[in-house]
Amino acid sequence: MMERWIFIFSIFACSSVVSAEPTIWTVQSHKSEASIFHQNFKKYVVVPINKDLKGQLEIRLFAQGENQLHSNRSSFSEVRHGRVSGRFSATMYWGGADPVFAIAGDLIAAWENEEDFFDWFDNFGGEAFVQKAYARYNSYFVGYALSPHESLVAKFPITDIKSLQGKTIRTPPGSMGRAFFEALGAVSRSFTMAKVSSSFQRSAIDAADYSTIGLNLQEGVYQHAKYTNYPGFHSLPVLEFVVNLQQWNRLSLDEKEVIKRHVKNWQKMNTVIVNKLEPKHLAQLKVEGVTLHKWSSIEMREARTIAIGVWDEFARKSPQAKAIVESIKKWLRDNNKL
Repeated sequence: MMERWIFIFSIFACSSVVSAEPTIWTVQSHKSEASIFHQNFKKYVVVPINKDLKGQLEIRLFAQGENQLHSNRSSFSEVRHGRVSGRFSATMYWGGADPVFAIAGDLIAAWENEEDFFDWFDNFGGEAFVQKAYARYNSYFVGYALSPHESLVAKFPITDIKSLQGKTIRTPPGSMGRAFFEALGAVSRSFTMAKVSSSFQRSAIDAADYSTIGLNLQEGVYQHAKYTNYPGFHSLPVLEFVVNLQQWNRLSLDEKEVIKRHVKNWQKMNTVIVNKLEPKHLAQLKVEGVTLHKWSSIEMREARTIAIGVWDEFARKSPQAKAIVESIKKWLRDNNKL
């Protein structure tokens, strides 16, 4: 009789294991399927995590477009309330909720290269500022990658700071760009990337703080404006992977470790892949008749001096904002960058 019950229990246990369903995470991307940033996130985060955690966790990624779950603008609230599990987006967009996101996500004209940011964020407390800020919104910052320095797109030659005076420029919602370009003498209008091309066509804007030269080319904005600055200097955006805090806490330590490992590899590979494409993009700019302007070191220093005033303005928004700006300034001074 005992052997019979053991046999029945074994069958029941095995059937329970077989019928167990994996946890499903829905993740909204702020990029289209064609975006190299979306493709890199899918290749180095979603695909390997789904492979390594098969039967335990499945990430379902939704690109911006006709099959999107919701707009990028609403993703902050959607993740906070657990209506979706996570998002692949840009940290700076949420500066309206907390200035820490704008400062950490894209401190205007602060970083000379990716390595400088990596060092401050990973080794000198940057992540802690962001993690604490997200905890207040029931969210968990899993990790990040960087977009390369962005280049402006303009209908006029952008040879120096003075060339921007009086011009109307599109800036990303929530970012520090609005205050910075207004300090340079431009008129700023903040709206989503989707409206940039039509705004150029209607002559509603003269220039746009849009993205990297690669994405600017891919999205066709140089069809409407034939001037750009390269290399860029004003913007080095953080691309984030953020999930609902409760859903993150439900994972085992082993599952969290697998996710963190692949996200860290994505950080490295995204930089490698995107930087390798730069020569190709520069060649394409010439084919399309786009004029490149390289700002002098004097112009760059003047722009950063103006930017520091914007940093200080944001630092006054909250004690946390002041602390993170002081942290970045200290790193820059200690490394002879300020």
